[in-house]
Amino acid sequence: MVNRVAGQQPYGTWASPISAAAAVAGERTLDEVAVTDHAVWWTQGDPSDGGRISLWRREVGLLDEAVEVTPDHNVRTGVHEYGGGAWAVATGSDGVPVVVFSSFPDHGLWVVRGDNVPEPLTPQGLPYRFADLRVHPDRDLVLAVREDHSRDAENAEPVNVLVRLSLVNAAANADGGEVIASGADFYASPELSPGGRLAWIEWDHPAMPWDRTRLMVGTPAADGLLTVETLLDSPGVSVLHPLWHGDPEGAERLVVSSDTAGWWQLWSLNPDDRDDRYRLWGGKHDICGPMWTLGGSPYVAVPDGILAAWFVDGRRQLGLFRWDDASPRSFELLDAVGSIRAAGDRVVMVVGHAARPSEILVGKVGDPVAKWQTVVRSSDRDPDRAWVSVPTSVWWDGPDGPVQGWWYPPTNPEVSAPDGERPPLILKSHGGPTSMARPVHSTSVQYWTSRGYGLLDVNYGGSSGFGRSYRDRLVGRWGIVDVADCIGGATALAERGWVDANRLVITGGSAGGYTTLAALTSSAVFAAGVSLYGIGDLTALARDTHKFESRYLDRLVGPWPEAETLYQERSPINHVDRLASPMLVLQGTEDKVVPPNQAEQIVAAVRGKGLPVALVMYEGEGHGFRRSASLVNYLESMQAFLGRVLGFRPADELPPLVIENLPGE
Repeated sequence: MVNRVAGQQPYGTWASPISAAAAVAGERTLDEVAVTDHAVWWTQGDPSDGGRISLWRREVGLLDEAVEVTPDHNVRTGVHEYGGGAWAVATGSDGVPVVVFSSFPDHGLWVVRGDNVPEPLTPQGLPYRFADLRVHPDRDLVLAVREDHSRDAENAEPVNVLVRLSLVNAAANADGGEVIASGADFYASPELSPGGRLAWIEWDHPAMPWDRTRLMVGTPAADGLLTVETLLDSPGVSVLHPLWHGDPEGAERLVVSSDTAGWWQLWSLNPDDRDDRYRLWGGKHDICGPMWTLGGSPYVAVPDGILAAWFVDGRRQLGLFRWDDASPRSFELLDAVGSIRAAGDRVVMVVGHAARPSEILVGKVGDPVAKWQTVVRSSDRDPDRAWVSVPTSVWWDGPDGPVQGWWYPPTNPEVSAPDGERPPLILKSHGGPTSMARPVHSTSVQYWTSRGYGLLDVNYGGSSGFGRSYRDRLVGRWGIVDVADCIGGATALAERGWVDANRLVITGGSAGGYTTLAALTSSAVFAAGVSLYGIGDLTALARDTHKFESRYLDRLVGPWPEAETLYQERSPINHVDRLASPMLVLQGTEDKVVPPNQAEQIVAAVRGKGLPVALVMYEGEGHGFRRSASLVNYLESMQAFLGRVLGFRPADELPPLVIENLPGE
């Protein structure tokens, strides 16, 4: 326990009750949800259990304790490497719930019927991965995206298809299911209508799903095959999350999110009449984010229409799109909303809060969310509000227009800084880069703010949630726009007097790590940088990364290999001569997205220049750290690093960290 000292203390040296272990312990990651007639279902990740993802169930009345459905499995899929849609549940006409899930790392499918133990649904050892699962018990049917890795040893790209598998005859799945759609590079969202029609999304290289997708519909023919038709396919238009619903006359229609008007908005389509389509609402707000992972949905059909949560200045507005209204009926503004599912008028969703842990809520459409019941929270501990730094949405001018971020001020009720001192800033650059920073309470963020750091989480140009034009600012300009916007955010806060211009730190993971490295090798604004599994060599990434992102850089940088010169110019590894700041690099040894050799290369280059540098490698970790020990060490190593390179002594006792080339050591 740290001894707390009241009174004035320099920023960064404040004693805090939020230790690194406390910031990680008990912090569950709440993921996808579902609701059936009698139960709420969800998956959660637990760092204290090696990051294992488990499936849980709790009765709708919430009178009983939660039950773990998969105690001996890791409910996860490696499709696209990022996974998603690793499980699904549905209740048959007999009232028995049936769950199908993917078990990691063997990638086999398992089935759970009622309260029974899991049974294998596919043979072990198949070279397939399954995701975006859909279960239809009364049809003896499982729908899935299947990724074939049988040619990995030849360095060939895996083949993605849609398949159907049997729920009751595991022997029929010996070959990994029957292929029902093939030929495209990628597939997602296989949605079956009550009448037996199948809708799905597909796309091809070099597009990512937020660039251009096709909406497909297959109608069963007499021979059992699908008669396939393309419903939507336009250059520069992303169509996502198809959802079947019945219109007031009972006809089957599809609702999709399409950014044909510059925002992901809801459209209703008649699959039998191409001219019978209309936009549910023309508001200039995104209804969804980028489809980095499969599964999940930001909207769901309910008796009176479509319940959805759309972005408003980075937060989520919950509302109902009624069939008989031209504009949605808004309920309330929430800090963040994840997956939403419904059964009748009962809805379950993941809700994130700025000042307290995230939670899964269940309630009825139209009731205030405050009256909904809590199924489970991401943490069992309630933070002391006096210690919580609550984020504020801030904007500043960037080269391509206004830029948004979340500002977390230093917050500690027991100590203040000397008069006139400004706090050090940790500027966070999110991954993706087509992702977004959200105002969700994180004990890891409070770890920093309670010690006297300010933190700015930046939604640089290219981030989602602010329309297509905001997202497209990064087209062809990765390493330029994101860097300029992060530099602009740091300098804007310094000019406002909120932070110390001489103690600006930039950090980020994955694509955010690339932005971190690019900023450090193109400017002298930041006094230090911390890169987590960041990209130092774009040419190596273009050659070595996995299928899903193998052509991503065509749009962010330029066509590969034709634009190789541009890749070299944008690679931080080639500009270490411009580097003037100390650097901490953290990397997982099993990372398949950004191979460990990238971290080793950048550290060797920094070392060769004689600048302070530290490298921490985490055995067994992949792209993103999941284990408690890794997460604790990351926070403590970063604090030790910043204290020594910025010139102050943290209040905590920290484990040794080897920093090469540090003067005086």
